[in-house]
Amino acid sequence: MSISNLVRRCPTGYLLNIVLFSALAFLTWDRLGDLLIDYPHELYSAWLIAHEQRLPYRDFAYIYGPLPLLANALAMKSLGIHNHSIQVLNLVLAALATTTVYALSHKLWGNVVASFTTLVFQVFSVFSCVETVSSYNWIAPYSHAVTW
Repeated sequence: MSISNLVRRCPTGYLLNIVLFSALAFLTWDRLGDLLIDYPHELYSAWLIAHEQRLPYRDFAYIYGPLPLLANALAMKSLGIHNHSIQVLNLVLAALATTTVYALSHKLWGNVVASFTTLVFQVFSVFSCVETVSSYNWIAPYSHAVTW
């Protein structure tokens, strides 16, 4: 089932999730993640690749897989060396994951359950800030390798 067919069949639930995602993205923009604990390592490692042309495992220690790191470096290279470039990439990935959760839930259980499942996924996983240090979310995570 394609996304366009899904939107035509149940526009209310899909539009509700788009509005919720947009509202949560607006309300939590630049408020997630802790720039003093753990998250800077992700930013610094991507900066080393994008700006200094260094490679992980050879020029600096990196304990996770290379895909998230290289994607973050590409985002920094194309959108600029800034925290926002990583957050924009993570918002796009979170939107894709939210759409996938909605599509699978809709196919298995219907519109109401799909809307509720996606709501729970967005509030408690994508934009989670249940603690003072909000490093356990998809926008500014403790480690990008965990969310990918």
